[in-house]
Amino acid sequence: MAKRFSGISRPSIALMLPVLVLIASGCGKSSSAKRQERFEPFHRAARTINAATSVGVTYPQYTALLQQLAAEIDIARDYVQNDEDAALVAAYREVFSSHEDCKTLWQYVVEGKELKEAEEVLEKYGMRRESIRDISGSRSGTYLEVLALAIDLTMKDIWKEASKKTERATALYLGREDASDAAPQPPKSQGRE
Repeated sequence: MAKRFSGISRPSIALMLPVLVLIASGCGKSSSAKRQERFEPFHRAARTINAATSVGVTYPQYTALLQQLAAEIDIARDYVQNDEDAALVAAYREVFSSHEDCKTLWQYVVEGKELKEAEEVLEKYGMRRESIRDISGSRSGTYLEVLALAIDLTMKDIWKEASKKTERATALYLGREDASDAAPQPPKSQGRE
């Protein structure tokens, strides 16, 4: 017969011990908390690149941060367990896509990347090639000088858009109900068409 310890038998304690260990190790966490734990590295990578663009970042730093975000998103795909996780990864992929567009513009300025690629990104965000030519024809400055200004303004717009997308993704990451309220809006042309 098993000895009784404070009214509980030793076999009962032995059966309860694994249950207590599971609860203490996090099995009792909410699905939102588990998601946050799984996806924290790529959430942090997205927040880091947005913080860097808000205070100032060099092209090499930006490229390194973008590479880190790409790697974390790729790794995060391995942890998708349900539709909510898939939506979260897709939301951060949108953040990455905006930053990728910005890098294309910056590559044109810094590395002399193809003009056509930069113009395609500018057009995607509402800056048409004809508009740039019209501006360069009506002001002093060459097409390329006005293009440089258009790139600078568009990069700032893209970073603002990426920040809004990050807020939406963060709401999903934190399991907030307001995630749909923070949905990104399509880029505005701001009268530059």
